[in-house]
Amino acid sequence: MSLSSAILVVCSLLTAALSQTPRINTEISQVVAVQGDNAVLPCTIQGLDGYKVLWSKERKLVMFDRNRIVGDTRFSMDRHHVTDWSLRISDVKKEDSGRYSCQVNTNPVTGNDVTLIVLDKNAVPLVPKEVLALQGSEVQIRCKLPSPNDIATWSYQSDYRRDSSRQNIANNNKFSFRQSNLADDPVNTLVIKDVRSSDEGRYFCRARGGDEAESVLKVVGSPPPPSIVARAVSPNEIAVSWERPSGQGIDVTGYTLFVVDGDTGKEEVLEIAPTREQGKEETYTLRDLTTDTVYTIQLAARLQLSQSAMLGERSPKVTVRTPRFVPSPPLNVQIKRLTDDAAEVTWDPSDQSVSGKVLGYNVSYTPVTSGKQQPKPKTVRVEEAHSNRWKARITGLTPKTRYSVSVTATTKKTSGQASKPIIYLHKTFPPDLSLNGRALSENSVLLTLNHVGSGALTNAKMFYTEASEPSWKRLDMSPNSSYTVVGGLDPGKSYFFKFHAKLGGKVKQSVTHVTTPPYDLKAPRDVEVDATASNSINVKWTYPQGGGAAPLPLGYIVYVEEHIDGVASANRRRNQLVVFNRTSVEVKELLPGMRYNIMVAAFNGFGQGPTTDSLIFRIAESDVKQDSVNQPIPPSFTHPLPRSINVTKGEPVRITCVADGYPVPDVMWFDNGEPIGVPAQGSNQLYIANIRSSTMLTCRASSQYGNIEASTRVNLLQDSQAPPGGPSLKLNIEDVKSTTLTLAWSINGVSPLATTRLHMDIKDKDGRTLLSQSLPGQTRSFNLHTLQPGTDYIAELRMFERNREGREEMLARDRIVMKTLAADTDRTTQPPQAPVQEEVDRYRARLPLTLTSVTPTTASLEWTIEGINPAYVQALEFRVKARSNLTLLTQSMEPAMRTMELQSLTPGSLYYVQLRAFDALGEVLGQSVMQVNTPREPGADDEDGREGSPRGLRLTIAAKGVESKAALLDWRLSGASTDDLKGFLLIIKDPQNRTLLRQEMAAESRTLSLSRLTPRTRYIAELYALDSRGATIAQAATLLTTADESTDSADDAAPLRVYTEEVATDSVKVAWDVPSKLQPEVSVITAELRNVANFTMLAHQMSPLTRSLTVRNLEAGERYSVRVEVKGHQGQLLKSGYLEFDSQATPGMPGRPQLLRARAVNSSAAQLDWRDTPSPSPLPGSSAITGYSVTFATVDSANQLTSTMYQIPIYGSAKFVVIPNLRPGERYMFQVAATGVTASGPRSAPMFVDLPRQILCSLSCPFAKRERDRQKGR
Repeated sequence: MSLSSAILVVCSLLTAALSQTPRINTEISQVVAVQGDNAVLPCTIQGLDGYKVLWSKERKLVMFDRNRIVGDTRFSMDRHHVTDWSLRISDVKKEDSGRYSCQVNTNPVTGNDVTLIVLDKNAVPLVPKEVLALQGSEVQIRCKLPSPNDIATWSYQSDYRRDSSRQNIANNNKFSFRQSNLADDPVNTLVIKDVRSSDEGRYFCRARGGDEAESVLKVVGSPPPPSIVARAVSPNEIAVSWERPSGQGIDVTGYTLFVVDGDTGKEEVLEIAPTREQGKEETYTLRDLTTDTVYTIQLAARLQLSQSAMLGERSPKVTVRTPRFVPSPPLNVQIKRLTDDAAEVTWDPSDQSVSGKVLGYNVSYTPVTSGKQQPKPKTVRVEEAHSNRWKARITGLTPKTRYSVSVTATTKKTSGQASKPIIYLHKTFPPDLSLNGRALSENSVLLTLNHVGSGALTNAKMFYTEASEPSWKRLDMSPNSSYTVVGGLDPGKSYFFKFHAKLGGKVKQSVTHVTTPPYDLKAPRDVEVDATASNSINVKWTYPQGGGAAPLPLGYIVYVEEHIDGVASANRRRNQLVVFNRTSVEVKELLPGMRYNIMVAAFNGFGQGPTTDSLIFRIAESDVKQDSVNQPIPPSFTHPLPRSINVTKGEPVRITCVADGYPVPDVMWFDNGEPIGVPAQGSNQLYIANIRSSTMLTCRASSQYGNIEASTRVNLLQDSQAPPGGPSLKLNIEDVKSTTLTLAWSINGVSPLATTRLHMDIKDKDGRTLLSQSLPGQTRSFNLHTLQPGTDYIAELRMFERNREGREEMLARDRIVMKTLAADTDRTTQPPQAPVQEEVDRYRARLPLTLTSVTPTTASLEWTIEGINPAYVQALEFRVKARSNLTLLTQSMEPAMRTMELQSLTPGSLYYVQLRAFDALGEVLGQSVMQVNTPREPGADDEDGREGSPRGLRLTIAAKGVESKAALLDWRLSGASTDDLKGFLLIIKDPQNRTLLRQEMAAESRTLSLSRLTPRTRYIAELYALDSRGATIAQAATLLTTADESTDSADDAAPLRVYTEEVATDSVKVAWDVPSKLQPEVSVITAELRNVANFTMLAHQMSPLTRSLTVRNLEAGERYSVRVEVKGHQGQLLKSGYLEFDSQATPGMPGRPQLLRARAVNSSAAQLDWRDTPSPSPLPGSSAITGYSVTFATVDSANQLTSTMYQIPIYGSAKFVVIPNLRPGERYMFQVAATGVTASGPRSAPMFVDLPRQILCSLSCPFAKRERDRQKGR
């Protein structure tokens, strides 16, 4: 018997993973062609490796691989090399213009866009009719071409007679060409250098396939150079004047001034704009020159005539010398002592009657001695002033010595007159010292020591005492340190610290007073709440400062709790936000109209302080105002009413008016001034069942603090009449069945570029909303599923557009009443609920499946992609299941596939077919499910069938004891007499549908052992019951998958194999294999999921037949571990397995940092160091790290959380942080995560730090003994 009655087999294996990503050449992005020519759009691809190439025009598929998709035969592949995938268009037309895309079906899609521009044929080039040029200049004649790929030829005629011969122009030293291939301005420019009178004549530009254009060149003589006059007006300024040159048609665009420094020989070129009218004198002043220097000056005019420009001839040279300048002495020179060996000199610049350039000052100082030989003076150079006075620091001074100090101004060439010498006696400071202190935390103080004067510091001692119990105790300190940190103090206490030492042989001491902050934190105050949007608020507060005794909070906790009357606080929804280093926070994702309790509390390393009094707040969607129980708010509308509503006669009107304020206002409706219904608090919905005429509806909101009104005009339209002067919608029913219905609509009066949004509402006949869904503005159809047969429904479609204020306004609306068919009139009978049926309406794409043909053993299906651009689909998955929900086929396909043929089906059987579409990130875009019923073979249902064929005979087969290389098949017959049964035929096939075993067995056989199988392989077992003539009287099939070889080990200590099948950004499917020998002993299977910090996220207990578990709500890119345990009937552990995995990272997510070190700095602070790791899913321009966040909390000895998780943001590239104000003696857990441009990365593996109870000081620990005594209970 043929294989036509066999069960569906696996069609093909999944496509193997490709070794590399193809690379597309993106150098050419634009091609220009003349109408009627052939155009080739280049696309060079390297490393294709089995991927497919697609060409599309503006999202419409043109070519797939080497196959043409469109019906136009002018499109073909132009391949001259294995990497060449260019698109060839013959006889291009104007409508072929547009953007074409060459794409490779990688994930994500790789592609390049090429724009085709088609120009008209036989266009005439454009040149200027006449061109005037200055003799000796360079002239350019522009020829605008019809298309960028045109070739321009130039010719020249030396006189104006038509019969004169022409000469072609070639590229040489005289003539050159410049080509510009811009699509909107293709130009070929003829450049003529050093134009002379002999170059006058007619120049012709001819484009390929077009007429020529003529331009006449005329040469004009240039004017003579200007005559200049130069004179020195100050020691550093020279004035230059000249007459503006003139000429017929010649324009002077500016001047170039050449100035040569006679000392250095360096020439400086200055560009000068014209400032006077033609024929008038021009002037220019040279500034910042050097005094007593000779300058040589020349001038040339920049000339412009028509298409030529040139720099005219230089003027004759003019030589000018600047006057000599000697600066006057500085004024008001003063000296003051700074240190034992330094002093500061200050002075004012001298007043100059003649301006000159002073570059700086020299400060000279020398000791005054009585001997004949004077010491060499020292000089300090100063070139920058401080404020309005100049100052200099002189060092190396000897105490009790007189110095002569003078100041001299300097220029570039000379020095000025020195100031009158000042005799300065340098004295030293008297020896003295000072001790200062400030609180670092609740139990530590920083002491700083400063001392002045000469002499060594000896016999240094430090003492302290409590202010309430004066008793000085000595502290140890380093003699070379200027600061000391003292720890172990009591919070909220006042202390005195005393420093005693000998300085310069004299006894000195200094006392300071410090108060440590109290342990108890205070409640924040001045809490303010402002609405920033329709669903977010900004909370601000201040913290009371109490001087030295003020607490030092590490951060704040903001509590946001729903305020519901009559509901206890413990049952209300509460959210908390932790804030560091600031006193404000933005709270998002709030519900408009909901009241919230806002409370704030401070915290530090010792715990949390008291919370503020509850502030009740409510925001509206549009009008953001504070609603406090202590502040009245006038009424305001939260939703703007539509300006007009267009309805047809008899159509109902439903409109809601919502108002906000405190107290809550009363809302009332009016129809042309007459009240409708009764008032309601806060909101009032108006429903008019039958509109008979146009009217004006008004909503009024009233409270004791004011009244407001808003009106809506109701326009009564005739059937199918569009709103006057505006867009229109028209709903139609395209297809209707018993449980499904397809709606389509048309939109008029709206620009295709308009940003619109559609909203579909499906209601029952009583007006209850069953479905409310927002749709893209380009959608033109909508499919409804799972409807009730023979039921009335109402569909209402509305179109919105955002106005300039950002609010949505309704442009048009239409509604239609529809009814599904009765169940017995539907052409295709659907079961009440298929085993694989899933809700598909939540996806954006629609994949309608169509059964084109079906036979007892084959079925053909086709589908389309609707609702989204097909280019977004990166992969398709086709799945076939049997009635028993056994998956028979799972196949991945190219996104361009639209048909599928199923073979080797079982006659008279029911199959469920599922089709899913995926995007580049692996997210499901849409899916479709349908059932396929194969008909029975002819004669199968005939009551007078073949003699001897039993009726109602049922054959079942199952695989038992499946191991890595062996399995046991067991089958049963039931339902009728087996007298005609003569034997069985067993066929074993591999996944490629190849027959591996064909064995006949006796009628009494009920089992068969299989051996020499391949581990981890799926096999298909087909069993046929045969009669005496060899005909099939019953058949059955089953799938079996062999286990891994590791499960056959006799070692009971071998771990359970645990692996992941599907890993996504927020979910994972974990599977495991239980050895066949253990299956009878298994009573329960448990799975425990932990995160990177080893905290239990999930603990699940399953039946002994469960082999997989899907976990959801995971964090993207995070590391998790799962432990699976198999237990027996007595609760004993049979086997266990462990697996670590990372959830899929989102594009652009930074990598997980690696903590290098976490250590205790002292008893209340810890330091962290880390380094970066590469992004697991890089995205160009979006994987850069902008900062980090450190998360920490206290844990117990088992590393379980014992406090709230706190988070500290770090901005910038620093990879270390010191976290202060921690609790001594506690164990802390730390984690670090990187923050990127588009996403935050996963947290690092945790590190744990045990803070010591012993006081850690930077230099000394004077309270160690007292701390040890306190720990021992003394």
